[in-house]
Amino acid sequence: MSNINFFRVMNKAVGTPTEVIDFPDQSQDTFRITYTWTQGDGGQDLDTLTGIAPGTGTSYDGTLNQSATNFVGFSVDSYIGPGSFGTGNYFLAWAGDNTSGDGVEDILVNQDYMISQNSTLTEFEIQLYSRWYYSIGTGEIDIAVELWTGGTWEDDGTVWKNTGGTLQDTISFSLNCLKGTGTGNRLDFSAAPSTTYKYMGKLVFTSNGSGYLSVDLTSGG
Repeated sequence: MSNINFFRVMNKAVGTPTEVIDFPDQSQDTFRITYTWTQGDGGQDLDTLTGIAPGTGTSYDGTLNQSATNFVGFSVDSYIGPGSFGTGNYFLAWAGDNTSGDGVEDILVNQDYMISQNSTLTEFEIQLYSRWYYSIGTGEIDIAVELWTGGTWEDDGTVWKNTGGTLQDTISFSLNCLKGTGTGNRLDFSAAPSTTYKYMGKLVFTSNGSGYLSVDLTSGG
């Protein structure tokens, strides 16, 4: 990870501590975002929502509300984009719902296809949210963003498996989420705070392949 630059900033608008991690273009074409939790620690049955932020400029930006049509994850879409996962013409794809107490859920972000389909945009923002469906322990979740080049992706349960590609780099961090339990109101932030999803951070990449990961360090909610 020698190419990654770590630094911490303070979001002055809301007073929220934030970690910002820059990455250069490493010839990646796809990001894999992995949410991992441990038996007897984080909780059981993490639900994730990962999607394109409103205002990004694509035709799949949607809004932050209960419809969540711009997100992939539990009770919404498995993939979004103008085509299908099988043809590779997708923007985001979710591998499936893991309901266990020791689990992993994966999301693919098809960087190159998103750039090719939105040639007037120079920056893309992917937002990460989570909450517990069944029970909450410490709430700890490990999140990794992997930069991949090439290969073929297939669903291997609730994770994505790459055959023939190259993992260029991994950016990882741990956060606590104390949101839940139940389905709640998804991304309707006008509802009671305990029923919404926790904002975990965002992945931002540019049309030239560089970008950054911004992580919300606020504990719990």
